[in-house]
Amino acid sequence: MFSADLGEDRIIRGGKRLAGKRVLYFNGVQIYRGRLDDEMAAKLVSFCRDLATKNANEFVRIRAGAVTFAGGAVIFPSMPEPHLPALVSLLVRAGSGYLGDEEVHVDPVLWKIHGTGVPILLDEDDLGLLPELTREANPRRRRRDSRPETQALTPRRLVAPQELGGRFADPAPLRWIVLPEFTPGADTRLEALGGSGALFQIVRSVLNLNTWGDRALLFLRELLDTVPTSRLVVGSLPGASELVLEAAPRIMEEVSQ
Repeated sequence: MFSADLGEDRIIRGGKRLAGKRVLYFNGVQIYRGRLDDEMAAKLVSFCRDLATKNANEFVRIRAGAVTFAGGAVIFPSMPEPHLPALVSLLVRAGSGYLGDEEVHVDPVLWKIHGTGVPILLDEDDLGLLPELTREANPRRRRRDSRPETQALTPRRLVAPQELGGRFADPAPLRWIVLPEFTPGADTRLEALGGSGALFQIVRSVLNLNTWGDRALLFLRELLDTVPTSRLVVGSLPGASELVLEAAPRIMEEVSQ
């Protein structure tokens, strides 16, 4: 199903090595073209994730990041957002268990959050937030397309949670829903949220709403009535991760009582 042309590396003036063009195909259709092996690997992994999970309709599939604290799961439902994996990465580096960076599965019976088993696909613009990661610089950075529908197409780098001192977490019961709004430069803050606004935001993140239909709305409304829900305005990614880390122990303790 997949094939790759790794091109030929060339030595240019001054003895510098120029990597050949890497081209990745799926059933003969080009899905990646660039010069970085780990960027191509990230595209391969994300493509395989989508193929493997698109029919997992025994779960409510949500576009969200997720981590664990003290045996409970926190999810971050979102529209396509390139910086969501960076928020998850900062939480994993701080000691949270890793479930997912852009997609998680909710068990509608046990209310447990399942990850997809895929490493973090970090946007290359956020590598500077994690200086411990050593990655080859992109020789020709592409201009970011700001349209929401193309955000998932931004260049990614593959990061294992172990590189951040973290780990893949086992499925965990849902304990907190955090709806992030990425607004660079805004005051980073965490606020309680509920009602129709919260329901609208989380419904937009459901990936298999066409399968679940009205059942998904009833299920999500029950989740929001039972599980603490917050709005996280992300003006600064490090600041947002600090707010979540500070609030999580108190919220987890209250929910588990």
